[in-house]
Amino acid sequence: MGEQRAERQDASAEPPAVGVPAALPGAGHIGILSRAFEKAVDDFKDQIKWLETRVHSNHNRLLLYFGAGFILLASMIIGSYHWLDDKITSESDKIGSKIDKADDRIVILGSDLSRVDQQLKDLLERIPPVATPPPKRQ
Repeated sequence: MGEQRAERQDASAEPPAVGVPAALPGAGHIGILSRAFEKAVDDFKDQIKWLETRVHSNHNRLLLYFGAGFILLASMIIGSYHWLDDKITSESDKIGSKIDKADDRIVILGSDLSRVDQQLKDLLERIPPVATPPPKRQ
């Protein structure tokens, strides 16, 4: 009866895993476990390969988004620089025109002042000197 049981066990049992001696007690169970682990490891390998391809494409997409964002940011900075430069140029032109007007007014005031000075000199030349009366003695 023990022989029949051993034969049934050998017939139904799968061969042991590579590197596991067949005479080892529980070798069939070790073989089953090793095959299960091999299958799980193969599943993990497949998942890792899938993740590598997925992550690689995500990495490329991330680089693409970063590059597009950088270009967008750079174009916004350049656009704002040109807008600000135009605004500064127009304001400086306005200020320059005001300064030119002020310079013209200063020149006009200077010429007016010299004309007034000349008229005062002419007036002083036309007025005869006033005779001062002799002092009275008391």
